[in-house]
Amino acid sequence: MFPSLRKLLLVALLFLFLASLPTSVQSQEPTPHSHGFLERHIAEQTIPAFAYGGAGARSVAALTGLTRWFTERIVDSVSASTDLLIDSNDIPHIVFQYRLNDFDATLKYGYYDGTNWQFYTVDTKRHLTNYFSFDVDKMGHVHISYCVYVPGMACDDLLYAHYDGVSWKYEVVDELGLVGQFSSIQADDRGYPHISYIDSTNYALKYARYDGFTWHTETVDDSAMGATSLALDSEGHAHIAWITRSEGTKYVYNDGVGWHGQRIGGNAFVRNFISLLVDAIDRPHVIYNDQDGLIHTYRDADIWHKETVSNCDYMEADYFSSALDELDNPHVTYSHCTTKQPIYAFYDGNAWQYETPPALGSLAVDKENRPHVTYYTYPGIVYATRVNDPGGWSALTFASYRDMNFEIYTAQGDGTNPVRRTAHGATDYTPEFNRGATQIAFVSTRDGNPEIYTMRADGTQQTRLTANVSGDYLPTWSPDGKKIAFYSSRDGNSEIYVMNADGTGQTRLTAHGAWDGHPTWSPDGSKIAFVSDRTGGDELWTMNADGSNQKQLSTGLGVAAYPDWSPDGLRITFNDDANYDGWLDVAVINADGTGLFHPLGYSPASYDFMAPVWSPDGMYLAFARLQWINYYGNWYWVDSYIHYATNLMGDPIINVLGDSGYDWWPDWQTADVAAPTSQVFAPTWSETVTFTVQWQGSDVGLSGLRFYDVQYRDGIIGTWTDWLTKTVKTSALFTGEYGHTYYFRSRAYDYAGNVESYLADSDASTHVYRYALTGRVLANREQPVFAAVVSSTPAALNVAMTNHNGEFTLYFDDAGIFAIEASRNDFNILPPMKYISVPYTTAPLTFYLPPADDAITGGNFEDGNLTAWAPSGEIMPVLTSTVHTGDAAVMLGGSFASTMLAPSWRSIIQQEIEMPSPPTSATLSLLYQVVEAEPISDTLEVHLIGATQTLTYTLPLAVNHWEHRWWDLSTWDNPTLTLQIVWYQSEMTRTAGIILDEISLGTAIQGVCSVYLPLVLRGSR
Repeated sequence: MFPSLRKLLLVALLFLFLASLPTSVQSQEPTPHSHGFLERHIAEQTIPAFAYGGAGARSVAALTGLTRWFTERIVDSVSASTDLLIDSNDIPHIVFQYRLNDFDATLKYGYYDGTNWQFYTVDTKRHLTNYFSFDVDKMGHVHISYCVYVPGMACDDLLYAHYDGVSWKYEVVDELGLVGQFSSIQADDRGYPHISYIDSTNYALKYARYDGFTWHTETVDDSAMGATSLALDSEGHAHIAWITRSEGTKYVYNDGVGWHGQRIGGNAFVRNFISLLVDAIDRPHVIYNDQDGLIHTYRDADIWHKETVSNCDYMEADYFSSALDELDNPHVTYSHCTTKQPIYAFYDGNAWQYETPPALGSLAVDKENRPHVTYYTYPGIVYATRVNDPGGWSALTFASYRDMNFEIYTAQGDGTNPVRRTAHGATDYTPEFNRGATQIAFVSTRDGNPEIYTMRADGTQQTRLTANVSGDYLPTWSPDGKKIAFYSSRDGNSEIYVMNADGTGQTRLTAHGAWDGHPTWSPDGSKIAFVSDRTGGDELWTMNADGSNQKQLSTGLGVAAYPDWSPDGLRITFNDDANYDGWLDVAVINADGTGLFHPLGYSPASYDFMAPVWSPDGMYLAFARLQWINYYGNWYWVDSYIHYATNLMGDPIINVLGDSGYDWWPDWQTADVAAPTSQVFAPTWSETVTFTVQWQGSDVGLSGLRFYDVQYRDGIIGTWTDWLTKTVKTSALFTGEYGHTYYFRSRAYDYAGNVESYLADSDASTHVYRYALTGRVLANREQPVFAAVVSSTPAALNVAMTNHNGEFTLYFDDAGIFAIEASRNDFNILPPMKYISVPYTTAPLTFYLPPADDAITGGNFEDGNLTAWAPSGEIMPVLTSTVHTGDAAVMLGGSFASTMLAPSWRSIIQQEIEMPSPPTSATLSLLYQVVEAEPISDTLEVHLIGATQTLTYTLPLAVNHWEHRWWDLSTWDNPTLTLQIVWYQSEMTRTAGIILDEISLGTAIQGVCSVYLPLVLRGSR
């Protein structure tokens, strides 16, 4: 049957049906709206539905399921090409053309600061083309390559703009011929840009790089025609893919010596689009389109692996954009070759998956592997983010007439899998989930009167909570699930009541002669919004949860109904009649009564957009799209679909949840009630007042992380202060003051509205110090000593512990003179290093811990005498206060008066020593400093004398600092030895000599143990 004939037949049947209805089931209202009309008259069965059924009677097509993309218009002006990038902190950046007229454009840059988009003008030159590319380096500085064109020809000059954190800088990179088309830019770890581009005069691929002083340009290939794409590997080496004039797609890389590459696919018919990406293990990925379709190829171990993303005919292929996620899997947006429908494709580790994004545009992927797209649609630029589908972590409940009686249904959050939960001959309607979607409160007439009932989400344990001769309506759960608010006229007038979740403690909250109804809780449970006509027309009011502090929220509405508070507590959606045509519109107002607007415009004539509710993430509004027909002064409802709308602040997108045509009273609630977790990471110490603080989080539920609050506290007893609120950033620069310790903590929010509780204490702390003192702690064989304790007197800000390299750092707020001490178990005691001046401007301090079984007596000379050393020689050794550690050391040599004639004068110390038993790893260690010496004629010797063997070591004298020497004595085969240290001085009148300190002989032990773990190799697909 032709559609027009079918429609005429259905209309005829409709009129016959309406004429046959008894007046007792027809509404006599001049319009289908009055106080409590819908919820009351449904209960009284005075608003009939059509009995003939049939999809042809319904006015909209059924489009089940939720879109996964959240969109917002970020630029409200005529624009053109856009380029999108997500930086290492998951902050989106865009560069775009701002069209002035058909020929001229301004180049602009923008980024999202965690709260709002910020935009800047980059360049206002005439004839700017859409051949631009940009990157953001590790310091957050922006780099843009672009060009101006000669009308009717190609790019004329390659230009470069750079924001250095203070202002924009501009340079001409190349102006030799027609250059700059299809440029592609990336900054290396030093913040230096690398650019690939086309020389259209010579059909050449060119490469430019900046070394911090000047630009270097070179021709890479002399057969280039189409797009280029550049990426840098982990060593900062450039990789380039481009489209040639006749050889299809080629790829090269620079290894620091020269260029190496090959043809990788395609033919002369490759389109003018190409994308090159380098993954975390330096594998190149190239995406291009040719006669075989849209191709992704990547090189692994010098082998190129090719796979087809889409097998569309290359002649119809269009623009595409690509990115790699955190797992190095590729993502691509492109348009279908025949339908031109935008497609988002991504590799999930096993196969390519395909979805439909809102439009085709520039693609980027964040750390959570979520895609973001920017695109132009008149009259501006839209930013779209793929969000976690609420269908997986939320639930929908509604009343439906699909069984020719109003019953309660539940479904997944995207409207799929609807299941009937009540089965009673009476009317069950206005259901509402508790938070968590485990319980449903609803109204039923099964006991002869509209009363409030609850049941489990699966329909079991249906329990009546109210019982009185007057009707009770619109139950709504408190956020904690402990109470239910509703309205009733049980006391002779419509008032707001509240009761416990089990029906006990029913308490009246309002007491006014006017009509009060339609309560809704604020998400924190502290307030209730409701509708009242106590000032004449219907208006929104609020009160505390106990009924106190009742205040009028709106003015001048005249009609207000069915409010619902947003999950973030900032807005309230409700019904009004904004254009006074008698049909309900969807309105949104700020929670303080300001900012009234109508995101969906006005409902069409004979349609109500009824009872709007927020999705659990606040990104959508669901409502019943209810169609009415008036027949001889009586109103009948034709159909009712549950719709949802997104992009509420821009151009709303409206779709349908479910396709029965009989569904009313939606309520949308989260099933995810688990709070996310987060943690702050900050440097323990900072030498600058500005330092980076980072944080990260995870969500055990399915809704996903949404944003963070970060607080700081100045000092251990300071007050916690908000630093960043509801930010999407995962790091930021914090500025403090010298001498202060700052403590940090965070809390995370997820899309389901769950909020982490702050820790009572901090996650991390940072002290901003003025001075640092560094050094190392070593053993007698100069092995690093791990976990040695280093402290100072007066006390530093910290007691340091050495790392695996024996390194330590002490921090100070004030300059001064300090004694530094190092120690560790398994070693002997070492005197402190005294009179260390902070700030310390010489070489780092070095401590040498003596062995625990040190066989030498008085080797650190702290006894105040040389008795243990039997000093002798023409120049007697003496104690000196020039030391390495402690208060004393020994000096050999020096100026003296003598009448003796000798080739040289000696200064000697010696000691009889028992060797460690066994002598394994036995080590002699000492420190010496040359005061003055003549290296040719003076000599410093160490003699080891035993019963059967003698060893002699001569030490170099061309040093003017403390020098450490050690000798391996593990092969010494005598139980004892005589250690003799002799200084030979050629002249007696010079201030010649050397100083010895910290002489030890004992077993060498390891200060740190190395552990070698097996190497795990990352496999390729």
